[in-house]
Amino acid sequence: SLDLAAKRAQEGAEKFGEGAAAWEIPEAVRRTVMMGGSSGPQSVIATLRAIGEQAGNEAGRINSLAGACRTADARKDLRAHLESAGLKLDSEIQICEPKGRAFGDFLVFSRG
Repeated sequence: SLDLAAKRAQEGAEKFGEGAAAWEIPEAVRRTVMMGGSSGPQSVIATLRAIGEQAGNEAGRINSLAGACRTADARKDLRAHLESAGLKLDSEIQICEPKGRAFGDFLVFSRG
């Protein structure tokens, strides 16, 4: 429904910002449903199918990125590899987005 799509788009924008997939996809659905009266049901159905296909592609990309993050965040393996190369962890600094949500750590190694 139009109300549900609008609510989901607003939630996506609040949590991830306008332009994020969590906003773009429900916003596209909302606009399609809103404009549906003038373009007819077949056009709405075709557009919603295209949005669904794009959403599936986006979900695949997000899952790939999540896998890459898990690999990159194999902290124990990373530290062991760097320490075996003669480096020592000096500090670990949490990285936060402007709103304060942590999204990563900056690891500082030195020869030691």
